[in-house]
Amino acid sequence: MKIFQDPLPFDGVWIDMNEISNFITSPPTPLSNLDDPPCRINNASTNAGLKNATDRRPFVLSRSTFVGFGKYTAHWTGDNTATWDDLAFSIPTILNFGLFGIPMAGVDIYGFARDTNEELNLSSLDPGVMVSPVLKSGATPVNAYFPVGNWFDLFNYSSSVGVDSGKYIELGSPADHINIHDSEGLEKTKGFKWYELPTCKETKSGNSGIRASFNCNGLFDKLEKSGFCLSLGEEFKLEQSSTYLLLIFFLLVHWVPLISGKEEKEEVVGYGYKVGSVNSGFSGKSLTADLSLIKESSVYGDDIQHLSLVASFETKNRLRVRITDSKNQRWEIPEDIVPREGHSPENYLHYSPLKHRVLLENNLLSDPNSDLLFTLHNTTPFGFTITRKSSGDVLFDTSPDTSNPDTFLVFKDQYIQLSSRLPIKRSSLYGLGEHTKSTFKLKPTDAFTLWNADLGSANIDVNLYGSHPFYIDVRSASADDKVKAGTTHGVLLFNSNGMDIIYEGDRITYKVIGGIIDLYFFAGPLPDMVIEQYTELIGRPAPMPYWSFGFHQCRYGYKNISDVEGVVAGYAKAGIPLEVMWTDIDYMDAFKDFTFHPTNFPLEKMKKFVNTLHQNGQKYVLILDPVWPGKVYFPDFVNPAGLEFWGNEIKMFRELLPVDGLWIDMNEISNFIDPTPTPSSTLDNPPYMINNAGVRRPINNKTIPATSLHFDIMTEYNVHNLYGLLESKATNAGLINSTGKRPFVLSRSTFVGSGRYTAHWTGDNAATWDDLAYTIPSILNFGLFGIPMVGADICGFSGNTTEELCRRWIQLGAFYPFARDHSSIDTTRQELYLWDSVAATARKVLGLRYQLLPYFYTLMYEAHTKGTPIARPLFFSFPRDIKTYEVNSQFLIGKGVMVSPVLKSGATSVDAYFPAGNWFDLFNYSNSVSVSSGKYINLAAPADHINVHVHEGNILALQQEAMTTKEARKTAFHLLVVLSSTGNSTGESFLDDGESVDMGGVGKNWSLVKFSGGIVGNRVVVGSNVINGEFAVSQKWIIEKVTFLGLEKTKGQFDLLEISGLSQPLGQEFNLEKTF
Repeated sequence: MKIFQDPLPFDGVWIDMNEISNFITSPPTPLSNLDDPPCRINNASTNAGLKNATDRRPFVLSRSTFVGFGKYTAHWTGDNTATWDDLAFSIPTILNFGLFGIPMAGVDIYGFARDTNEELNLSSLDPGVMVSPVLKSGATPVNAYFPVGNWFDLFNYSSSVGVDSGKYIELGSPADHINIHDSEGLEKTKGFKWYELPTCKETKSGNSGIRASFNCNGLFDKLEKSGFCLSLGEEFKLEQSSTYLLLIFFLLVHWVPLISGKEEKEEVVGYGYKVGSVNSGFSGKSLTADLSLIKESSVYGDDIQHLSLVASFETKNRLRVRITDSKNQRWEIPEDIVPREGHSPENYLHYSPLKHRVLLENNLLSDPNSDLLFTLHNTTPFGFTITRKSSGDVLFDTSPDTSNPDTFLVFKDQYIQLSSRLPIKRSSLYGLGEHTKSTFKLKPTDAFTLWNADLGSANIDVNLYGSHPFYIDVRSASADDKVKAGTTHGVLLFNSNGMDIIYEGDRITYKVIGGIIDLYFFAGPLPDMVIEQYTELIGRPAPMPYWSFGFHQCRYGYKNISDVEGVVAGYAKAGIPLEVMWTDIDYMDAFKDFTFHPTNFPLEKMKKFVNTLHQNGQKYVLILDPVWPGKVYFPDFVNPAGLEFWGNEIKMFRELLPVDGLWIDMNEISNFIDPTPTPSSTLDNPPYMINNAGVRRPINNKTIPATSLHFDIMTEYNVHNLYGLLESKATNAGLINSTGKRPFVLSRSTFVGSGRYTAHWTGDNAATWDDLAYTIPSILNFGLFGIPMVGADICGFSGNTTEELCRRWIQLGAFYPFARDHSSIDTTRQELYLWDSVAATARKVLGLRYQLLPYFYTLMYEAHTKGTPIARPLFFSFPRDIKTYEVNSQFLIGKGVMVSPVLKSGATSVDAYFPAGNWFDLFNYSNSVSVSSGKYINLAAPADHINVHVHEGNILALQQEAMTTKEARKTAFHLLVVLSSTGNSTGESFLDDGESVDMGGVGKNWSLVKFSGGIVGNRVVVGSNVINGEFAVSQKWIIEKVTFLGLEKTKGQFDLLEISGLSQPLGQEFNLEKTF
């Protein structure tokens, strides 16, 4: 050790793996009973060796310990994991080692394994200091036990807790705070406060003084003594006769950091604005108000003195409120980056001049076509509300609580705060992403940070890859029944800067570090209508090619092209449909984009492989992932030259290898280097730190500097969250230019409007049962965000999956809009054919998926034309049923197919919620569930089964199972008519070639068939209405069979009727009937 210390004067030694750990299992020595741990000598020897080498007190940290080891070493608790459970486990572990005589003990802060999402940092303090941490995700209070006595908050000495006998006390614990209290000192001391003292040798004389006040009833104040300085290395005594304060101070008693002796009152962030002049546009469609600052505050920077507010109706269902600096232009998202549809309806009605004047005099903005009403409140501070005229229901209310400055509008250069009240008992919020959450409905303790980051989606409640400051609010019925249950509106804050959004149940508060306030309100009044109105503004979702609805297989870690070919062969041998084969960065030469590894994935072999896939009706998708080779350049997609460069690269690459789609990853932007912030830059270090990664880490961490400049002098600070959107847009255009076909792009990073260009997957999840369950809220959220083509890595990306977990995951994943199995390089293989039970289940569930392909594809058409999600929460179809607002573990495909998966290990049944009506099992039509009002039903769910039901009133156009979508499209159609107990049944099927750039629209290279059916007397009937039937006729698609479900023979028992042996052209209108 001395020899090693001479060239490298290290200060301590960390000895690990000294149990002894061995990666090889050694055979035991016959008849040996020697098992005295040799690491005992290791610790003592290291301590002595280090002392000899440095001639100073040694510091040794050892993983392995034994009785008496505290004499030589400190200890840490080893390889913990970045989970909340591990955080809680650390306390008993550290306390145990105190008992073992090893007081210098700690744990790996933030966790050793997996990506962290920790919000706390615990320290080891002396016996008089008590630490009361938050140990659960999302918690803001903590119940802490206080032994008898007086305890003082070490972050705020004027705050204290006094108890006559031990008791639990609930303490506030906001995200940036941990409760640490010091117990009282000498018996007669009622309170104290430490002050920073100059480090001089003598005590100053002169105008020094002491101020103290104590309350005999146990209310504590503080003692201040100033005007002197003491040497902290020497003992000293302070006496005050009025309270007989005796305080002996030396460094080993309390090592509390000394703070400034100047007592500072915490300053509020801002004081709000007042209304000046108010004007209305000539047409009456807008209202403008001048706002002026009430009082200045320097917290988070200087306030902007004068603001301009403009409220305007853009359509009858969309109201915009824009607030910005009235004197200086600020960053706003350019129209060419996120195009917005801003038209007003042609049949816009004007109020009479008298009505217009009355509205203006009352600071109101109304549209005779709209149910929305904007009201400007001339209070101090001012506020505004958005209300429904039909019911008086207040949708958004910024009226300030004058006793709470956190509710005031604050507008600074790098800090904007806006808050709205909510009716906590009637308001159910959904949206605000991207985050992994355990529930779909937002919880009153939720906080959302929006700053695109390379954080694995296995981490819950932290900012992930995308930013979507949009939510819908589904209201329960009002007491006067003017508001019907399910009445819904939407709210978008159109801002690309980093932000925290705090949801407290009765209030939602935005804290944004730049840009402007640009709010859009969508009237609904039903959930699907809100999404239609939202996507009308931000852009309808891109149409996806038909083949993309097949099953996809990928893995990071395929060794070579032979390995990939073996996977394709494995699926074929097992009889499991495989539509698309993917490869991760393994195919690249030194991980460089648009290259091929010369040995493992040589171009000629790749061409042969892709050609074989295409001959089999299969597709191939590759990743573009420009962060792995080392130092790299990131294309600037703001720059037109960057778009041209990217498009040319795609074109040249596809001329080498005709890939069918592109997967763009790590585009948050992710960076493996933490850039050094520019000195004194408030862009790299803004005054308000958003809760990045759940620990308020700097915004530059693991990305490029916020000071970086894009084209047209746009800073990364402003456009950071737009990079994934811009790359998606460029990649989409590049593929269209190269192929002339409908592009398929899969992007990890997204923003408002990304659905125009790309599909999305939920990122790096883990092979756990929790992660399986989390996929449902995540997928439903992206449907709200206008990105309906979404899925999660089936069987889990990180960690080793199990046979049971993979079996249950493919049962669920088969009904994701985008269905792909994907795993990480450091995990066991998980192709579906590797376990017999998983293979059998995969054949079953993917068989049903492929039968439903026409339905999935028609839902894509609906999403493209209306914005409606493919996977939907139950309340989209059943908005009046308030119990559906709480459902997190089921979802609908379209309006009427309900998926109820098993999400727990070992379960063989599932409690599924059924809204009112008759529901039929799509695996066995003779099984049904009938409920007169919504209720939970316990369903059998054996290991090989997932429950999928169709609701009455739906007509599904099905085709037959096949190994590829190409083969499935050649099969005959089967109509499944689920008769309604209350009216007609309906359905439709959209048909085209599945790959043309446009989906529908001008031209007649598509057909839309609308079905209707029901009971007429003693007959069941079904018919069609066809738009552009010529295309469907040219493809020779026919209906071979019609099945009617829901003909009740006795209560809860139903007959099944069939019309078979048909050759009815799908493109020709028809009417069929059968007598019962």
